[in-house]
Amino acid sequence: MRYALGENSVLVGQFSPGDTVTIKLVVLDNDTLLTLTTNACVESQHIPGLFIWKTVNIATTNNLVGYTNILYEMVSGTGKKYYGKIVYAGYVENYTPVNLQPLIDADTTITDIVNIINARI
Repeated sequence: MRYALGENSVLVGQFSPGDTVTIKLVVLDNDTLLTLTTNACVESQHIPGLFIWKTVNIATTNNLVGYTNILYEMVSGTGKKYYGKIVYAGYVENYTPVNLQPLIDADTTITDIVNIINARI
């Protein structure tokens, strides 16, 4: 899943009911461990064994900007692990638009236009 910066989304993992579960998040691009305001996961009241953690608990001091691949690992007190991956930010609407009209007016080839767009992403 992809989440917007500041969006309060939920990460989940399945464990034995009554477990104690913690989470850690790692930026996959540079193997950086993210700072969290809390790493404690909370068990669902309605689905025993389903543990929940909210992305609002990612500390703002991490300064996440743009497209970021993040791996999360939930670990129970008994050592059972659950992994998941999220993408944080990087939405197209957050980028500066490129005015392609001058290129189109200059009869630039479609291949050149695509290469210019890809260089900006």
